[in-house]
Amino acid sequence: MCEAFSNNFDEVTLYAYSEEKSIEGVHEFYGVQNNFSVKLYQYRKSRVNRVLNSVSTLLKLSKNNKNETAIYCREIFSTFFASVFRFKNVFEIHNLPSRRVQFLVNYIFKSKTNLLNITISNNLKNKLEELYNPKNPIYAFHDGASIANESFTNPPKFYDKSNFNIGYVGHLYKGRGIELIIDLAKKLPEFSFQIVGGEKEDLDRLSNNSPKNIFYHGFVAPKDTPKYRYFSDILLMPYKKGLASEGSSADTSPWMSPMKLFEYMSSSKPIISTDLPVLREILSKENSILVPYDVIEWEKAILKIYKDREYGELLAKNSFADLKSKYTWIKRSKSISELIKKRF
Repeated sequence: MCEAFSNNFDEVTLYAYSEEKSIEGVHEFYGVQNNFSVKLYQYRKSRVNRVLNSVSTLLKLSKNNKNETAIYCREIFSTFFASVFRFKNVFEIHNLPSRRVQFLVNYIFKSKTNLLNITISNNLKNKLEELYNPKNPIYAFHDGASIANESFTNPPKFYDKSNFNIGYVGHLYKGRGIELIIDLAKKLPEFSFQIVGGEKEDLDRLSNNSPKNIFYHGFVAPKDTPKYRYFSDILLMPYKKGLASEGSSADTSPWMSPMKLFEYMSSSKPIISTDLPVLREILSKENSILVPYDVIEWEKAILKIYKDREYGELLAKNSFADLKSKYTWIKRSKSISELIKKRF
């Protein structure tokens, strides 16, 4: 988003938490243009640390002209203090706030300097409006992806183990569906299942219980993941209810808009996904196969694409067309930027 925002604003700076101490190579690592600045905070789980970082950053920014600065926040304490210090701000929300911070959300939604608020799904927008009756508007903009223009000649390791590769790119923690993929691999030993992502402890835990046709690639830098999607014949999204986001136990399945989905769409590959109501805001029978979280149904879906390649190609073509027309970062940032400028 920062890369895309830079097309709409004179100066963009990303303030982010990281376990790294240096920003050297950060743009290349994520595969984005070096057209925005990055300032890092040392990552700590302490809530006090998050508050102090928010306050100190805003105090430094207060030396500049507030009338020419907008704070776009994904972090609730930063948004709250931006409102307290009377910075014009936008709050992007990806899940329902916990009870412990509801008073902060109420303050933000009624603050005179809160320009607007962004959610990543209509489900979440509607629920927040129901719970908070905000004074300031909420708009729903799904996550997005850049259009994948790359073509590759040399497949990654293990992609030569069969003539049909089924890919999954993402985390391996609770709710991501790796257990279902393991069951599928057992039922379909003639296919290779390529798993990209996961921490060392995940890989150690899973590899001992996985059949030989599952290949774990571990963590791959974001700039390199397009290659793995490119050489996959199908891409899987086996989400289930009770899905948690990283560092949280809260269920995000009613509200989510996973970046993985849009990155899959950008790859022009057929997608099979769990049929969750929130995903139907984007997916349909025209651009994907939607199935219950049941291994038999997933097996049928994979075999349908395997046996009817033209059908798979049609799904991929339609999902790519949807991404290009509605869900790129450039389109998302332009729409949000126009709303900000109208209310600035």
